[in-house]
Amino acid sequence: MPPDPKLQAYLAQHYLSGAKAEAILARSGGAEGERKKKKKRKKVETTDDGLRMRDEEDEWKRRSDDDEDRSDAQVVKDTGAGKFKKAAWSSLGPDGQPVAEPEPAAEEQDEQPQMVDAKGNQVSAEALHKSEAAQASSQAGPSKPRAGLRTKEEVRAERVAREKAEKAAEAEAASRGVEDPDDEEARAARLAQTTVYRDATGRRIDVEAEDKALRLEEQRQRRKERERKDWNRGQRQQAEEAAARAELALVEKEGVARYKTDERMNAQLREVERADDPALAFLTKKRTKGPQLPKYKGPPPPPNRFGIPPGYRWDGVDRSNGFEKRRFEALGSFKRRQQDERAFGTEDM
Repeated sequence: MPPDPKLQAYLAQHYLSGAKAEAILARSGGAEGERKKKKKRKKVETTDDGLRMRDEEDEWKRRSDDDEDRSDAQVVKDTGAGKFKKAAWSSLGPDGQPVAEPEPAAEEQDEQPQMVDAKGNQVSAEALHKSEAAQASSQAGPSKPRAGLRTKEEVRAERVAREKAEKAAEAEAASRGVEDPDDEEARAARLAQTTVYRDATGRRIDVEAEDKALRLEEQRQRRKERERKDWNRGQRQQAEEAAARAELALVEKEGVARYKTDERMNAQLREVERADDPALAFLTKKRTKGPQLPKYKGPPPPPNRFGIPPGYRWDGVDRSNGFEKRRFEALGSFKRRQQDERAFGTEDM
């Protein structure tokens, strides 16, 4: 069956371009020209001498631009609503002078639609869309749990998502002021139900216990990190740093100037003990003492060059090699000989 020339001409005119489209249009141009050919009419032209008859057969001599049938359609841009023309009359005041009227807006805007909620209150479009989305999500209900074996992480993620959805629904209901009469019953039923989770081996998974164990492990790790920073520091250094921090906290509340009547500064100076202080021997300041071991309370022990007393459990038996005793005897005889020489040397004086 040969193709329809009218269909080919229509497709070439509206959907094709190039040499092929031009060839199809040129081939179908004769029939189209015959179809669009108008009936010959006699046109009347008015001249100074009178009327003159002109045949339409000479129409081909004019320019093709004047052909209204072949010209393109005129496209008019939509300029929106037209401006209102200013009235020809004006208002007059009491004194007979025209009163200035306010100028109309530069561009007349379309009236925005007014939206109301179920109670008849006027709301914005964005707020109305949000409320509808929240209502749709609340009506959708919780998602069904996925069947099959799952890991602890998947179970925990599902439980957290479910709790978040329930809290969001409760907050939304509280913000709207809607009270559900079955809320207490639903909450009691939800608490009464207990979901049992099991791993791949069939062992029961206690989600709350797992979360608690994870929190304890995190706390233990943080505590070990804090302790690791103090491993290379002694207790003396830590105590000094704590005292320095306490001192800085006290100094922050005080002024910069110091006077001789400053009780805190004087107390600090009195607490400092110096080896070359002449009053150190007779000072009666009470020194704080910690727990001490009991001391030896038996017969006086033999002296030693270091002045170290025996322990409180010493039974009084000298178990040394006698060096300390011989040393003190030699020192005593030397001092006695010096005294005798000094005494005899000054006898004749």
